[in-house]
Amino acid sequence: MSIITKIYTFTNGTSMVASEWNTNYDLLYNELNGNLNDANFKASGNIQESKFLFTDVGHSHTSIEQLDLPSLDTAGVYKGDLCYFNGSVWARIGTGANNTELTISYGANVVLVCKFNSTDGATSYTTETGQTVTFVGASEISTNYMKFGGSSLLLSSAGDYVTVPDSVDWYFGTSDFTIDMWVRFSNISSDQAFAGQYKDNDNFWYVYKPTNNKLSIYFINGGVEIANYIMTDTWSLSANTCYHLAFVRNGTTAKIFIDGISQTLTENVAFGTGDVGNIAADLAFGALAGGNQFIGYMDEIRIIKGLAQWTSDFTPPTIEYSLGLVWI
Repeated sequence: MSIITKIYTFTNGTSMVASEWNTNYDLLYNELNGNLNDANFKASGNIQESKFLFTDVGHSHTSIEQLDLPSLDTAGVYKGDLCYFNGSVWARIGTGANNTELTISYGANVVLVCKFNSTDGATSYTTETGQTVTFVGASEISTNYMKFGGSSLLLSSAGDYVTVPDSVDWYFGTSDFTIDMWVRFSNISSDQAFAGQYKDNDNFWYVYKPTNNKLSIYFINGGVEIANYIMTDTWSLSANTCYHLAFVRNGTTAKIFIDGISQTLTENVAFGTGDVGNIAADLAFGALAGGNQFIGYMDEIRIIKGLAQWTSDFTPPTIEYSLGLVWI
C-alpha cells in the first residue's frame, strides 16, 4: 500500500482545478505509471485540468460526465476508480487489482482525526473520522488559540474534558499504535492526562504528564501491568507554548517524542508481546476518570492503529492533517 501524499483537494468533490492539476501532475503520473496501459495518459495536451475523476467502483466510463464522489461505505471511507480523459473519452485506470483501487482517507490505519475546527464557544462536534464528541464541564471549542485551522479545544478548569464513544478502534491488542497531538499548557504544575480509557483501577490506560514532568505511557489490564514507560529525564516545559507530542508502540517497546525528538525512556514494564486489553470505556481527552485534568488547548489529535508512524526523530507536521488518496 502506498499513499499519494500531495493530492488532497478535489474541488466540489469531483475533480482537480488547474492549480491542483499543475501541482500534482508529475507526482500522480509517477505513482500510477506501473499500472497504466494507455499511451495517451502522458501525451501532451491529452490530459487537461479537471479531467481526473474519482467515481463509483466498476462504473463504465467510456461516456461519462463529471460525477460526485461515491457515498461513504460502511467502513467510513470513499471507494472508487480513478479515471482520466484520454483526448476523446473517459477511461478507467482500473480497480481492485494491482493496487489501482483507491480510497479517500486520512491515511493507512488512521482511526481518529479530531481538529476541533468550529465556531468559538461550540460544545458539539463530530470528528473528521466520524465519532461524536461529548463535551464535559466547561470544555469548549475556542478561537483564541489554534495550531492549525481556526480553532482548538479549550479545557480551562477542573472537570473539563471531552470523550468519544468506546470502539474496537481503541483496542490496540498486540499491534503497534501512534497517538499524537498538539498541546498548549496553561498550567504545568499537576498530573495531566492527554488521552486514555478508564473502566476501573484494574483496567485502564493513558498517556500523560505527571507532576515530575516526565511523559509516560501506562497500560493495565485485569490488574496486570502491560506497559509502564516514563521519560528518564525531566522535561523542561513552559506554559503558553505549543508542543507536538507523540506516543508510539513499536513492536515490543515504546517511543515518546516531543516536537519530533525521541526521548530516553525508563522501561519499568515492557510491552513485549503483550495484549494491552480491550477496555470497555469511552475514550477521553484531557482527563482520566474525570481527574488528572489537562489545562490548556488541544489541537489535531490523531490515533493510528496498527502502525508506528515514527520510530526515530522527525519534523513535526507543518500543516493540518488532510484527506488523501490511498491505494488499497
